[in-house]
Amino acid sequence: MKQSITLFVILTMASFSTSTAASKEKSSQDPAIIAQIDKELWKPLMESVYEANYPLHESCYHPSAVMVLEIGDKTMSGKQWLEGVKAGFEERKNQAKTTFLKMRFSKRLHDSVSGYETGIFLFSRVQDGERKNAYIKFEFLLTRENGKWQLLLENQQERLTEEDWNALDAATEIK
Repeated sequence: MKQSITLFVILTMASFSTSTAASKEKSSQDPAIIAQIDKELWKPLMESVYEANYPLHESCYHPSAVMVLEIGDKTMSGKQWLEGVKAGFEERKNQAKTTFLKMRFSKRLHDSVSGYETGIFLFSRVQDGERKNAYIKFEFLLTRENGKWQLLLENQQERLTEEDWNALDAATEIK
């Protein structure tokens, strides 16, 4: 009986170890996948904010996207969120290139069709002749369908400070 229990424990541990190793292989910080995500998702998203280009912005979100605003204690569909974005872009269309978005990452985990990323984004705009910056802690779930990376879930968790922004490695910032 003692041998059976010992064998069971060894097999269970071996199984757990194998599944953990396989999990690590599937979810990584593969530079090729990160470059692909930056090119297909983050650079177009940042450009859309700078240019107030709603169609480009909308294309960055999956049709089933969900927006979580922990800052405001609410959730909404991506469609509802994008309606508000569209109105904001229309309001400042003649002021394009006065607003920008920058991102720095604390975690980037991916496989070939899904991703999870955390960090801080800097949303900066000129308002009444003065530059105003908002540093927002984020959490994103990504999906890759039909050959394109898109946001599936965006969670704006909390407002942070410039010091928090500066504490993240500048090398993780998308250029």
